[in-house]
Amino acid sequence: MLNVVTVYSIVHHQFLGENRYNEEYVWKLKRGFERHMHVPYKFIVLTDNKVLLENKEINTIPLKDGLPGWWAKMELFKPKQFSDTVLYCDLDTVILKDITKLATVETKADLIMMRDHQYPHLYNGCLMKWTIDLSFLYKIFTSDTGKYMQQFSGLPYLADQGFIQSYSKKLGYPAITFWQDLFPKEYFINYPGQVGGDNWKESSLAWWTWKPKPHLLREHPMVAENWI
Repeated sequence: MLNVVTVYSIVHHQFLGENRYNEEYVWKLKRGFERHMHVPYKFIVLTDNKVLLENKEINTIPLKDGLPGWWAKMELFKPKQFSDTVLYCDLDTVILKDITKLATVETKADLIMMRDHQYPHLYNGCLMKWTIDLSFLYKIFTSDTGKYMQQFSGLPYLADQGFIQSYSKKLGYPAITFWQDLFPKEYFINYPGQVGGDNWKESSLAWWTWKPKPHLLREHPMVAENWI
């Protein structure tokens, strides 16, 4: 069965010095998938939030490494963390229409990532799907966590997504492709880079880069109608 996964880290907030997300994001993303993903799947949250970990209404996996910020996503690649295909989605994703094709799309690639809106030659880890064991990424990263967090602290290869891109090139695997190369141009829309007027109505999934986040845009029609 498809694993639909997101990460909600309290340590992430401490690293950024702000309370960027809260539990509301988890539940609204979960409801978005319930409305718009029409194949069997299991929704899972990797988290260090005690309230979620104790809630029997949601599937959780504890974050154990205390990695700061976006680096918590590296726990996605722990050995034997998942046995089936994984579709990872950032918390600040707003699902607009049927996204079943994210699960069913065919590609020869082992890993699908977003093309970064600002730097189109770079991969963005806000939406990822993989079908093979990528635990080697976790093993390399945790062999010297401090070194890699420092090495990937700036452009061109920034953070977890930069680490993944860099090592896929260095090792020659996994084979990565862009989501945007598999779908029509309008399928994905970036906020704030592409949203204007009501053009979002043609899209199926809205993905965020930085601020303002959905909870600060509650009156925007795209958010008001779909982040529920």
